[in-house]
Amino acid sequence: MSSEYCYGVLGWPLGHSASPALMGRLMQERQYSYPYALLAYPEYPGILSLAREHHHLMGFNVTLPYKIKMFQEIFFESKKNAAWSISPEALACGAVNCVRLLRDPFGSVIGVTGHNTDAQGFAAALSVLEPNRLEGPALVMGDGGASKAVVHVLHTMGIACTQLCRKVTSHSIPNARGRSLLAWEDAEANLIQGHPLLIQCTPIGMWPSVTEVPPLPIMAMEGIGPNHCVMDLIYRPERTLFLEQCAARGAHVLGGWTMLEQQAIASLEFWLA
Repeated sequence: MSSEYCYGVLGWPLGHSASPALMGRLMQERQYSYPYALLAYPEYPGILSLAREHHHLMGFNVTLPYKIKMFQEIFFESKKNAAWSISPEALACGAVNCVRLLRDPFGSVIGVTGHNTDAQGFAAALSVLEPNRLEGPALVMGDGGASKAVVHVLHTMGIACTQLCRKVTSHSIPNARGRSLLAWEDAEANLIQGHPLLIQCTPIGMWPSVTEVPPLPIMAMEGIGPNHCVMDLIYRPERTLFLEQCAARGAHVLGGWTMLEQQAIASLEFWLA
């Protein structure tokens, strides 16, 4: 493969991203020397436009806020173009965080595959958070692209979950996966006490806004105690203020670095195998 080829991460904002340093280390360990760039776009660029701007781009990760939009673009294009496809993992999650491009000798994109490595990364992180099997139920905080992979993994493990969303509409009803939806303001101490596994999936508390915490009602935090396992998918800071508050109440906590690293390894395997 040409040394001119490169990879990257698409999202906005990306000032906090550790992906270039992490991917650089992982590639070096595997004796690859491909550049890995920040593809910072305040508006979703579309795959072909992105590929035209970055002539040597062969694959890229996708982070907030574009995982669902990326899934939608590839999914709908795959219905009319057999060279575009969605992996079973991405289909199950309803979100794409990893894309592989196929180019012809002239550099034109002739194939696109959307994949999801968040699920693999989250499953690995769960085994670190609690080596013994978690029984749940789980409270998933947030309803963005990362939360979809989390809900998928919990479902495959047989763990029921409740999901906190900014707005619960008439269409937000329990589904076949045993998931129920609540608005943030409806969370209370008894609800949290009854969900010993908490997964924080929003960017709230991410650098530089490190003093922010998820919008749980003040009294809801009273439900957190030593029987809880709490994961925050944010990796910068390593422990968010929310995790610090949970740890102060006796909970076992884990930041997002393990998930980031494991999904990065899975991305490299997808691109370069």
